Amino acid sequence: MGIGTRTTDSTKRSVDRGASHREMPRDLDAPPALPDSVQPGGTQAGLTWTRTVLRPFVWFTALGVLVMMWWGVAVLGNYPPFILPTPWAVAERMWAMLVDGSLLGHWRTTVLEAGLGFSLALVVALCLGYLVAKSRILDRVLSPYIGLSQGLPVVALAPLLAIWFRDDLTRKVVIVALICFIPMLINTVVALRSIDRSMLEVARISGATWWQTVRYVELPLGARALLGGVKLGLTLSITGAIVGEFVTADSGLGFLLTLGRGSFDTTLVFVGLVNLALLTMILYTVVTLLERRVETWE
Repeated sequence: MGIGTRTTDSTKRSVDRGASHREMPRDLDAPPALPDSVQPGGTQAGLTWTRTVLRPFVWFTALGVLVMMWWGVAVLGNYPPFILPTPWAVAERMWAMLVDGSLLGHWRTTVLEAGLGFSLALVVALCLGYLVAKSRILDRVLSPYIGLSQGLPVVALAPLLAIWFRDDLTRKVVIVALICFIPMLINTVVALRSIDRSMLEVARISGATWWQTVRYVELPLGARALLGGVKLGLTLSITGAIVGEFVTADSGLGFLLTLGRGSFDTTLVFVGLVNLALLTMILYTVVTLLERRVETWE
């Protein structure tokens, strides 16, 4: 009995040692603890820090460098104000126009013209682009005319539009729509044709209606390309509004450029250019934020 007991105890100890040795590779195979900077939460925190702190810092730094270069060229080159005004002189003029309310009135005019023209072009581009993407026959019929429209500068058509449309706002809205229509139309067609056909077949087999296919398949999968066209169309809408104000206008940021050029007021011209740059940056940033929201949805 004693020998059996000792043998049994030794067998248990050997089994336990064997079990512990067999469990050691599992501990060795376990992934090492990662620092917080490379943990999933740490990575997300790093991305958030980059977007909220680092990227705006880089933007403002680049803007500051640009302003300093402008100031250096104007001061060190000893240019008179009617050739190259200093940033301080432009800022003083902008502040004076902001205080008397005239600058906001010019902003309101340009934003209204660009917004209405962009909205008109967006609706027509989405509807026509969907039909062109779905119909090869319509694509063959309209493609030559789309290419022809790209070869006709809207600046050359602006005097004709001034004759055809008596209303000043309507004329500018049409000019804006003509300028930003084609890029959004092309992006719409490309976005819809880039969708995997198998996804559409699955929706059709599942019994999805046309509206359900558009809402749950085509729109989410083509959102990035569509937003690329929207971003380009928004920036071009500002260009269209300025072109329209060059023809005939009594208000707007383009009117400031025309007024400053006609009166040899270079400072006023720079005020118009700086405000146009600010407006374009705001619109571009809004669409960029919308693109990031679409990425999070995906």
